[in-house]
Amino acid sequence: MPQALKVATLVFLGGALGSGLRFLVGLELDVAPMLFVVNSLGTLLLGFVNGKTWAPWVHPFFGTGIAGGFTTLSGVSLFINAHLAAEPISTALPLALMFALGFASHWLGMKLAGLVR
Repeated sequence: MPQALKVATLVFLGGALGSGLRFLVGLELDVAPMLFVVNSLGTLLLGFVNGKTWAPWVHPFFGTGIAGGFTTLSGVSLFINAHLAAEPISTALPLALMFALGFASHWLGMKLAGLVR
């Protein structure tokens, strides 16, 4: 099997797992809390994956696949579209917090990866 197809398979399988997990979280939480949870945990995982050199299969499966499938910019876009016109301030604040938390989660993930031998 060509290397590109192996990598694409890892991304596909990880993405299926990540998006399935996001769907399950969405069954339990309202939209705004779900966006905070999946985007924060997903960027934490991505930071962890990006924080050190792993085996070649780790980033396609966990980073691009699971973290990419689990996080959702499209969900954020739908949230903005549904709320921004009617409630600009109460929409902008959670978005700013979500992005700040995402950056902090990624940084924390990278620091945690540095602790792993």
